[in-house]
Amino acid sequence: MEDEYKNENEKLKDEAEIMKNLEFIDVLNRTEFESSPELTPQFAAFSTEFQKGFKKYLTEKFHAKNIKINRGHFYEYGFFTLPNGQIIYFSLGDVRWDKNMFMRTAENYKDFKGGPNYWINLDSKEAFDRSVSNFLRQETRRLKA
Repeated sequence: MEDEYKNENEKLKDEAEIMKNLEFIDVLNRTEFESSPELTPQFAAFSTEFQKGFKKYLTEKFHAKNIKINRGHFYEYGFFTLPNGQIIYFSLGDVRWDKNMFMRTAENYKDFKGGPNYWINLDSKEAFDRSVSNFLRQETRRLKA
């Protein structure tokens, strides 16, 4: 019984650590990004935080590998591979206007068409985590079927 309690506490601690990686969600929601024809210091700082946090989140929670993230003009996109070999494409839209994100399956790291879009909730760290987890679980189950 004591071991179960310890294991549960460790799980909660690990989950709290993983959620710290999602600080970029709070930054995204509280920031009004200035528009510019060039890269702004504001978006450059956000991009760095997004890439660092999202990579750590995908690695620690889902054991994703080969995470490639690209910065566009006020947007981010990229690919990662799940442990079962499924490649996932993601896109964080133009943060000046839309502040939306989707994920979908891909055949390879050049497949920008892939499967249907699955929209990710960006309202909070918890909503983001729930959306991403639901999508990746759904895709993992679909592959096993």
